[in-house]
Amino acid sequence: MEANDESPLMEKLEVIASQIGKFGMFTAILIIVVIWIKLIIQIWVIKTSIYERKPDETDTEYNLKIVFSFLDALIIAVTVVVVAVPEGLPLAVTLALA
Repeated sequence: MEANDESPLMEKLEVIASQIGKFGMFTAILIIVVIWIKLIIQIWVIKTSIYERKPDETDTEYNLKIVFSFLDALIIAVTVVVVAVPEGLPLAVTLALA
C-alpha cells in the first residue's frame, strides 16, 4: 500500500466532510441574507423603535449603530461556517479507530 492510498473509510469521511462543509456554507449565506433583509425592513420600511434616531444622537452614532447591526449578522454567519466545517472529522475517526 502506497502512502497516497487512502482507505475506503477515509474516502467516505472526506466525502461526508465536504458535504457538511457545503451545507454549512449554504446555511451561512442563507442566514446572512435573511438577517440583512430583516434589518433592511426594520430600519427603512417599518422604522422600528430600535433604529430610530435619538434627539441627542449624531449622524455618525446612528450610522455606526446600523453598521454594527449588519456586522453582527456577518459574525453569526462566519460562526456557522466555522462550526460546520469539520476539518478534524477524519483525524478524529482515525484516532478513535486506532
